[in-house]
Amino acid sequence: MQNWANITPVEVVAVGSAMLVLCVAPTVLAWSDTRRRRKALAQAAALEAAARAALIPPPVEPPPVAAAVAPSLMDLQVTWDEPTATVNTDLLDAPVAAAVAAAALEAPVPAPVEPPASLAEAPAVEAAAEPPQPIEPAIESPTPAEPMDEPAAVGAPFAFSLQDLRRVRLPNWPPPEVNDDPVRSAVWRDAERLAAQHAQAIGAAALTSPQPVQSSCLGAAEADGTCTRLRFFLFEVLWPSTAEQAIAEAVFEIEADGATIRSSVRRLRRSHR
Repeated sequence: MQNWANITPVEVVAVGSAMLVLCVAPTVLAWSDTRRRRKALAQAAALEAAARAALIPPPVEPPPVAAAVAPSLMDLQVTWDEPTATVNTDLLDAPVAAAVAAAALEAPVPAPVEPPASLAEAPAVEAAAEPPQPIEPAIESPTPAEPMDEPAAVGAPFAFSLQDLRRVRLPNWPPPEVNDDPVRSAVWRDAERLAAQHAQAIGAAALTSPQPVQSSCLGAAEADGTCTRLRFFLFEVLWPSTAEQAIAEAVFEIEADGATIRSSVRRLRRSHR
């Protein structure tokens, strides 16, 4: 409180000016920013309108239609094209003047046109009416029938050879009754060696089956004193899993000397396809 007497008017004015600036400056800055923002928005709107106007072609106005001009009455009038004659009736007698005046007012009568002598002398030709001819119907040539592929007959034999089929080995085959029997197990092993020995002749033999087949395997083997009989199961699928899937069997009878091999196919069951 002791310094109040030392405060000068200049200091009071300076402090008041500073306070006024601090109060007014935010308002001025806000107004300036708002004005600048409005100007930027107006420029952006103008640029967008110009871009839209450049992209949208102006509408094509139809050509102006000329107003119909009504024809005048002079154009609608028909002019008189016949020639006229002026006769001085003072130089003629009364009867002659009357005759001349009547002749001038009368319309001229055109003279008849005579046909040429060549046409006049030509005899008239009457057109003979021809009787109507019956219309014959058009006969089209038959289109040759195209040959059609006939489906194969059901049950037709399927020709194949074992070398064309996929060789498979069934799981747990030969069955336990063969593996557990020493005699039958020895016959099985001998049959496998014999099949490998004559594999080329057995694989190339021409066979026929009642149904198409895709895979085969050695299914059974029998031996007697004169020949060995090999039975190959035939399957209609590529990946059989049991012997019951076989639809037929190819039987090969090999003589003891190996010089003669007889083959045949026997159906086991019908295909379900």
